[in-house]
Amino acid sequence: MSSFTLRATSCCSASPPPSSEPAMSLIPQQPTPAVRQREFVTLALRFHHHRGGQITEVPVGFERDLAGSEEPVRRTIEVTEQTRKLETYWLEDKVGFAVFQNVATHANPNVRPTAEQKAELERRVVQVTFGLDCVRGLLLPPGVGYPVYVEDVANVYLRCLSGAAQLAVWLFPL
Repeated sequence: MSSFTLRATSCCSASPPPSSEPAMSLIPQQPTPAVRQREFVTLALRFHHHRGGQITEVPVGFERDLAGSEEPVRRTIEVTEQTRKLETYWLEDKVGFAVFQNVATHANPNVRPTAEQKAELERRVVQVTFGLDCVRGLLLPPGVGYPVYVEDVANVYLRCLSGAAQLAVWLFPL
């Protein structure tokens, strides 16, 4: 496939061109090979412990290259008390890194929630487990997110400990 560059040229005759704009001509160009940009994820997490006026910082961070050119998955899903398997969509078994964030909120953000509504919201903790026989896993209270390497994406399960919660999920191929 050929590509062309549009270039303005002036007329060679002594008389001016009919219009005040220069004449246009097409000059063939060789196709430019596509250069693949480096794809990677970066995590920069700042964890501070405040106690008695003292602050202890635990810096956590890394950078990892992504494999392939698949588009990462970004979905917000509803998680209920019924355990469900994590869907990986088009990435299938190529998921190597995931970020989960419980984005459960009060039903109406324009109304100040009552103490009972706040307590109900705080009970919407999402549990992420790595295998059906796993009784422990990640616990994500509302507003909390966590990045993880996933060894076996086929064995990632989700459930809400009370009621239902919205969970933002990002899946990346590594």
